[in-house]
Amino acid sequence: VVVGLVEMASVSPGPPLAFREVREKDELPLKDLHGDCITEITYPTDFFFKATHGCEGIAGWVCTAGEAGEERLIGFVTAQVQDASSNNVEEGIADCVLRPTLWNWAEDNKFVYVLTIGVKEEYRGRGVATRLLNEVKRFGERRCASAVYLHTIVYNHKAISFYRKNNFVCQKKLQGFYRLNDTEVHDGLLFSCSKGSDYPDSSWDQCSLVPPQLWSILRGFFQSLMKA
Repeated sequence: VVVGLVEMASVSPGPPLAFREVREKDELPLKDLHGDCITEITYPTDFFFKATHGCEGIAGWVCTAGEAGEERLIGFVTAQVQDASSNNVEEGIADCVLRPTLWNWAEDNKFVYVLTIGVKEEYRGRGVATRLLNEVKRFGERRCASAVYLHTIVYNHKAISFYRKNNFVCQKKLQGFYRLNDTEVHDGLLFSCSKGSDYPDSSWDQCSLVPPQLWSILRGFFQSLMKA
């Protein structure tokens, strides 16, 4: 669940940055960095073990600052491959995410769900979040995923602007999606970026006027034709 991402204006250059996949030794630093970047949600300890050990289809990438041997984590993204038919995919997600993907009618569609993404405050504005998000998109291409999707809290306007800038389309408002404590509840937004939507004129949802229920019927119809 993505909450704590903010991309600011460009800043002056700092220590050299490098990007790589997560390693097992990143478990504790990754946990600490999540605590710095995402203050609204506390993640269970086993999440960081899974993210750094490739469990449950979870993958991750980090940005490091500093010279070799003295590097420290300053940015991260974690993501999970999901099957459209899996029980782990929220109800209605498949229809919303696939609506802008007109050519994907197969039952074995896969998505990549961005679980978390964040950048240490002093390193924002250097393109770190964009590079990390692109790693997820390339990961999705290698896994033949139809789309990448994520959630963000409704009042995080800078994150919303960032996702739109990176060709993500807001598909749905989710009432009461974020329950930050026993009393604080906020709406969430579902964003997705479909395969092939990196072209300049394709970052808007051409099917946004099609109700999800109708789209579900149409998708089922075409799936039945493919089986025939």
